[in-house]
Amino acid sequence: MEDKKTVYMAVAGLLPENTDALTKLIEDMDRCVSEALGGLIRMEWLVSPAFSDVKWLTLARNRGIDCHIACKDTDSAWIGAGKTRTVVSTKLWDFEEQWMTANADVMLVVWDEQSGDMDGAVFDLINRAHSERMPCVWLSASTGHAYWPMENYYEPFDPQGLTGLLRRMYAPEPLPSGDAENEDRYKQLFKLGVLLQNRFFRKHTPKEERDRPADGAPHEEDKKPESKAGRQMWELFRRYDREAIRCGDKYNALMYYRAVLPAVSAVCLAVGFYGADLAGFVRTIAGWFPASLFPAMGRVAAWVPPVWLDTSLHWLSGIGFLCNALLLYFTYKVSEASIVKYWHTRYVNSRLIAEIYRVFLHFQPYGICVDIKRICGRNPHILAAVREQLRRIGLSSCVIDQRNTNKLLDGVEAMLRDQASYHERSIHRYEAITNSLLKRAAALKGVSLFVLVTRGIMQFFIGIGLLGRNDKTGSMANMIAMLMPAYATYHASKNDQCKYSFHLENHRRMKKSIDDALQRLREIRQSVECPSVEMLVSISETLTDLMILDDTANWYDAVSKTSFSRL
Repeated sequence: MEDKKTVYMAVAGLLPENTDALTKLIEDMDRCVSEALGGLIRMEWLVSPAFSDVKWLTLARNRGIDCHIACKDTDSAWIGAGKTRTVVSTKLWDFEEQWMTANADVMLVVWDEQSGDMDGAVFDLINRAHSERMPCVWLSASTGHAYWPMENYYEPFDPQGLTGLLRRMYAPEPLPSGDAENEDRYKQLFKLGVLLQNRFFRKHTPKEERDRPADGAPHEEDKKPESKAGRQMWELFRRYDREAIRCGDKYNALMYYRAVLPAVSAVCLAVGFYGADLAGFVRTIAGWFPASLFPAMGRVAAWVPPVWLDTSLHWLSGIGFLCNALLLYFTYKVSEASIVKYWHTRYVNSRLIAEIYRVFLHFQPYGICVDIKRICGRNPHILAAVREQLRRIGLSSCVIDQRNTNKLLDGVEAMLRDQASYHERSIHRYEAITNSLLKRAAALKGVSLFVLVTRGIMQFFIGIGLLGRNDKTGSMANMIAMLMPAYATYHASKNDQCKYSFHLENHRRMKKSIDDALQRLREIRQSVECPSVEMLVSISETLTDLMILDDTANWYDAVSKTSFSRL
């Protein structure tokens, strides 16, 4: 039998005496959700005394629906009810509104627009849904008509429109799956790429940092949270973190190949053009020395290569052209391979999902919600994946008191310290790598320019007869003028393709932001014995913006645009 999918619907407003229209609307919305998500659903309601009539509990009980409640510790009518309860000591509309909208997949509101139900709180909820474009339907208590505030507040409710919106948000087309056969085919190739990449990292990494992992997430202390929900999120974080590192190794190996192949291709092309002339190069260089002073050089200059050597050099030239062609073909095949695109997508998505769970596990188990629709709205695949896992974990009962607040803040402070340490280590690593590559690129750029200018002057002297026309001086100069710029751009290409400079600046920026956030958190804890729920919500939103939207999402955008497309 197919498992039912849990869907959270926030319900609010004062129930009318006649609930026939409301009952029909609930059934219509259940049908929309079922069609959008494709399967059996288990609808659970989110209610709060700040927005919801207590009669919603009776209606839910009559329909066999479980309720989750956020309420004040003095709301006696609500304390013993519900499947789970998030209890606070102060009544804050902002917190309860944020709790409902952050957890809800869809919202149902009953509103009498003529009377301002519940001191305007219900309209505030509709207004928030409208501004955030959250799936919401509201029933007019005075007219019995249903609307949904998408384009305007009084737009007639469109079941097909709601189904389409829910499908786009929560049930997008699945990500492409991997190809085990192709993965085995490229196994040794990527194993070599990872080996070369790690060797390069160790060579250009400060000595004290060489034993640390080259990339990946911060390696926090392997201590699971106390709550069941926190442990489940921790396991999800570890799962996606390992997946990101596994696919990231393959992606980084590809980018390493992408960085070094132009230089290797230039060498192969030079061998193709000038490999057959190598014996002539030796004779030309020997001819530069006076035979009277260097008899051996005179004999080399007069040496006639045997036929077998001349044939072998021509074979070498052909091999150079062949290798260049194979590199071009390899680049084409890799850029078109579905498994490569799969690894690339899986790498960036897994890293972003891992960072989302890293933040969630410090707040969600304590009742402080993080709105996944806001932080994942740009990527429906990630939103659907995170939402499905969170619904399986479910909501937990909790009391936001001084003890739990201190535990929450202790965990957040430890996370920030670990993040700051991770960024500090990464700064040292990427600073050493970037400085080494850019210095070499700058030095060789000057040498390459000198070689090219010299080659132009040499051609002038060859043209007027001051340099030999029949020896290999010109061919030798051509080969050097071809290889030197390729070797110079090799260092800059490696820095650009592997995005070492981007990572360096990103880690510097995040280190400063994390330090500022940590200092602010410590100031709050020193000035207030027990921060209010409002403060906790503010802290959670600030850190979510900082660590997911500002940091990981920017990294996601930059890495997503990098592809192995051409040589």
